[in-house]
Amino acid sequence: MTIIARMMILCIAMFSAFTSVPVWAHGDEQHGTAAAAQKPVAQAVGDEPAAKKADAAGGEIELADEVGSALETLRMLHPATVHFPIALLLLAAAVEALLILRPNSGLEQTVRIILYFAAAGTVIAALFGWIHTGMWMGGEALMQQHRWVGTGLAVLSIGLALLAARPPDHARRTLRTGLSIAAIAVVLQGYWGAELSHGPGHLSQQH
Repeated sequence: MTIIARMMILCIAMFSAFTSVPVWAHGDEQHGTAAAAQKPVAQAVGDEPAAKKADAAGGEIELADEVGSALETLRMLHPATVHFPIALLLLAAAVEALLILRPNSGLEQTVRIILYFAAAGTVIAALFGWIHTGMWMGGEALMQQHRWVGTGLAVLSIGLALLAARPPDHARRTLRTGLSIAAIAVVLQGYWGAELSHGPGHLSQQH
């Protein structure tokens, strides 16, 4: 074997020994580090479903609270939505009465516009009334009267608006009859609503 061949074999052997030393010296340490690194990962992976469940539960509770708060706000809006329909229906009846006294006053258009807004307002008030009490059919007699007369007023207001949209000479008597019924009904509704809010005999109570 030539000297060059021996030197090449010696270099290869030294190189192999040099590259093998770190593996021998740190073999156990690397495995220990890898195991230690894997352990937190395993723990994290094991805890992740519980953390997700906790976050999901917290999110559901927060969403339920927001929905409950929004629903409570909607329930409180019913008293605020009833005043305009009451005023508009009474105003429409008053203007129609003036039209009876003065047939040539040209107030038909005024009655029509008032009834358009009254119908929209009455429907909104009835909707918030159902939200306020909940979609149930129970309750005392006074609650039943207030609920169903309010719902009937919403339907009646739509019918009056449709009648007012027709030419003045068509179904005017029916419109006036309906306006009279609506005017009486809104006065009763206001009284019943106050009885439900402030208690029986609220007009005679001393404040």
